[in-house]
Amino acid sequence: MSPALPPDLHTERLQLIAATPEILRAHLEGLPTLGEVLGAQVDVLPSELEETTIRWSLDAFDRHEDAAGWLLWYFVVEPEDDVRRVIGVGGYKGPPSGEGTVEVGYAVVEDAQRNGYATEATSALVRRAFEDDRVRAVLAETYPTLAPSIGVLEKCGFACVGKGAEDGGIRYAFLRAWLE
Repeated sequence: MSPALPPDLHTERLQLIAATPEILRAHLEGLPTLGEVLGAQVDVLPSELEETTIRWSLDAFDRHEDAAGWLLWYFVVEPEDDVRRVIGVGGYKGPPSGEGTVEVGYAVVEDAQRNGYATEATSALVRRAFEDDRVRAVLAETYPTLAPSIGVLEKCGFACVGKGAEDGGIRYAFLRAWLE
């Protein structure tokens, strides 16, 4: 029996679609195939999204029975002119850890940056994470030189909590306790 797929997330301007093995395989076939499966135009994806990430996500469905919804999400803008377009990706690095943490990440294509899409999508991902009672904290990592990324995290309610896992990185956290 396959795990239940999470429903799409909707914000004011975006639809977030959770990756499935079918979507990930379509992505590996190419952007036109991915666009067909997502029902949206895909001209380009963020440069940070590498094939290794897609393959890792695909393998994660085999490694974790509860991976659905805890991996990659595609950000689709729903404009007024009815031309749906994928403008970014984001999601989690896997299901909640034993300590109750999930790590979130995001990236938006260059021509859609500075429009609030990353903040809108990340806020939706944080809300979704806290719908799961296992999640005590949502984490994110960035670098001090990436002011736009820091801005997204701070607008979403994250606070800097120290050094990141990678050399020179910084870690941000949003705690469930802040909601209570």
